[in-house]
Formats: sequence, structure tokens, C-alpha cells
Amino acid sequence: MFLLCSVWKAFTVWKANVRSSKNEKCKAIISKQLFFVDELFRGCLLYIQSLCEDAFSTKGGNELIGTAIHLVKTDRCHTCSLEEFCSLQAEQCNYAHKQLQAFRSKVIEMIKLTCLKVAEMDGAQDCFLSVLFDSKDKSKYAVMPYWRNLVSRFVRFLKLVDNIFQEMLCCLLSSEVQRLLEFFSVSAAFSEEVKKELRSYF
Repeated sequence: MFLLCSVWKAFTVWKANVRSSKNEKCKAIISKQLFFVDELFRGCLLYIQSLCEDAFSTKGGNELIGTAIHLVKTDRCHTCSLEEFCSLQAEQCNYAHKQLQAFRSKVIEMIKLTCLKVAEMDGAQDCFLSVLFDSKDKSKYAVMPYWRNLVSRFVRFLKLVDNIFQEMLCCLLSSEVQRLLEFFSVSAAFSEEVKKELRSYF
């Protein structure tokens, strides 16, 4: 038993070293893969999240305030004809489209600044500046492969932002359809069967 003590001790030390080495490698991989670990990417994602929260901000129901995006305009205190109602909704859709375009422009500008800062930290700012601003001194194809990992990281980040934007649009559309359904339910008397049928579509 005592003869094997040194062997077990060496094995225990080796096992602890291997586990520590694997943990460090996993931490490094996670730090590169998770954007919330990086300070620059985290700031960009929090900014986009704040824009999304502003887009959903409401004040007690149907009031349009601030930067809130509404696809439907309803007014329970005013009775209008079908033509007038359609005209109001067309105007509101055009206004919402402009709001979404402004939202998109803010997100794109923030992503550009973030990616340039990350590239600058890795020493590849000139490589990406020439692409963004269509400079005559464009990066050579022989140089770009050295920054392939950085480019793939930017692509994953753009996919994440795209998923956030799609999720925002889905939630926005769902909430607006639900709000329109509630408006119709109050404005007109539907039977329970018709209400269930309408809800089944949403």
C-alpha cells in the first residue's frame, strides 16, 4: 500500500493539472464565443436591447408615445367609416415603416462602430476601414486570411443581432394583432364561437 502511495500522488497531481488545463481552455473558448463576456459586444447588445424596449414602450394602452412602434392606430372614442379606418391604418403603417428604418439605421451604425473597435484592438482596423469606406488602398487578398477568425466572429455577431431583430418584429406583430383583436371585440358584438375562431388564427 505504501509502495503505491507515490504513484497515486503523482496520478492525483497529473489529474489536477489536466483538469485545470482543460478548464482554462474552456474559459478561453467561452470568452471568445460569448459576446456578453466581451465589453464592446456587450455594450452594443445592451444598446440594441434598449432600442427594442423603447420600441415596445406604451403608456396605458393605445397612446402612441416617444419611440414606441405601433402598426395599428385605434381610437375607441371616435367612430369612423371603413374607408377612413383603412386610410388611418395605411398612414400608421407608413409611419411605423419609417420608425423601423430609423431603428435599423441606429443598429447598423452601432454595429459598425463596435466591429471597428474590436478590429482596432486586434490590429486589423485598416483592413476593415478600407472595406467600409471603399478606399482605393483596399486590403490585399493575401492579408485577409490572417483575419478570417475575426471575420467569422463578426458574422456570428451579425446573425445574433439579426435574430434579435426578427424576434422583435415577431413580438411586435403579435402584440399589434392582439391589440387590434381586442379593439374589434369591444367595438362590435361577436358571438363566442366567432371570438374563438378569431383567436385561433393568432
